[in-house]
Amino acid sequence: MMTVFSNLETSLQPELSPQLAQESVKLYDQFLQLCGKYADEALVPPQLADMAWHKHLEMNSYAADVQGYCGRVVEHQTDQADSVQEQGWARTKALYQSEFGIDLSTLSDAAQLPASCNG
Repeated sequence: MMTVFSNLETSLQPELSPQLAQESVKLYDQFLQLCGKYADEALVPPQLADMAWHKHLEMNSYAADVQGYCGRVVEHQTDQADSVQEQGWARTKALYQSEFGIDLSTLSDAAQLPASCNG
């Protein structure tokens, strides 16, 4: 996955600064780890991680990459009810803190917000 993450970082750089691209991929990596460990929970990625996720979804290797990395294919949900989205975001923020020691509110603006993909 290191090569995949490196490719994602490069593909994000036209849209993001190198520093934000790196942060995006790191948060996405951590989000995938959480999805593997907490497979039964509806987690919501930070907006910045979601940017890397969208780039990864464009790759033909997405399903195999993610299956190998976190033990399952993580489906990108765009039709969650607002209450599920809010609960998932609260849980995700708590897990970033407990699992990685990261308070998302201290990171860049796009890391502080939940992804908001609509259909």
